[in-house]
Amino acid sequence: QTEDVRVFGQTVREVDLFVSEVLAGAHIAILDQHLAYGGDNNVLGTDIARRLVAQGYSGLICIRSANMATEDQEQYAEAGAHCWFGKDMIMKDMVKALKAAYLDSIVRDTSSVDSIV
Repeated sequence: QTEDVRVFGQTVREVDLFVSEVLAGAHIAILDQHLAYGGDNNVLGTDIARRLVAQGYSGLICIRSANMATEDQEQYAEAGAHCWFGKDMIMKDMVKALKAAYLDSIVRDTSSVDSIV
């Protein structure tokens, strides 16, 4: 089902709306690493990921980027992303990897709750 999928990012003003919508109950947030709006209005997906984590978001955070070097992947993880995909990744493969990451996150969350109880 894709009826609950929303796409943001046409303008820099949509970044705050995206954060609000994700915090309101999204299970998965997929962030482009480089949102280029021109001038000083460029936004990094890692900055958005940090905002989401700082505001208590516990869902799956994924980064899409053309930059997939080891140091880039370390930055994505440090920002709070659970997974990252190269922009050259075939969509079918990305969906399969996204599903696996989401299922892993559910198991991780369930394990955390079980260890608390």
